[in-house]
Amino acid sequence: MDSLHDWIDNFVTKHNYMFGGIPCPYARKAMKDKTVDIRESTNIQLDLHRLLKWDDKLEAVILHADTNLMTSEELSLHVRFWNHTAMLKDIVALEDHPDDPEIVKGVKMNYGKGILVIVQRLSKLNQASDKLAEMGYYDDWEQENFNDVVSWRTPTPK
Repeated sequence: MDSLHDWIDNFVTKHNYMFGGIPCPYARKAMKDKTVDIRESTNIQLDLHRLLKWDDKLEAVILHADTNLMTSEELSLHVRFWNHTAMLKDIVALEDHPDDPEIVKGVKMNYGKGILVIVQRLSKLNQASDKLAEMGYYDDWEQENFNDVVSWRTPTPK
């Protein structure tokens, strides 16, 4: 779990020259305010089911699991299925698997040392994305990256 905290402290919340900014401009404040709950998971499906009852004191819950728990295809399928129900409750999950690299502007965005499922209030995530879009955050993203990260969960087109 220390490596996850290191990745958040040294990559997610820091300016990255190649990326041209901070990968997640909101993460530092959420971590400082202790509104991110990081949980070790051995059963992602069960843990996601429990998160359908959302605690609005939190900005995000990060489920951290061993890479061998499931393949990237299995993870994507489970998260996509869960999101069909969760998004109706204004909750969304974003998945990260080391075997499914996410490259944005030439920078590998993945944690890489385990499975992550980040669960948040959908409306808050969309509001934050809209603010970033207004500031030009996504202006030089490839359309495929934007679609994978943002457009599938937002009613607002790029």
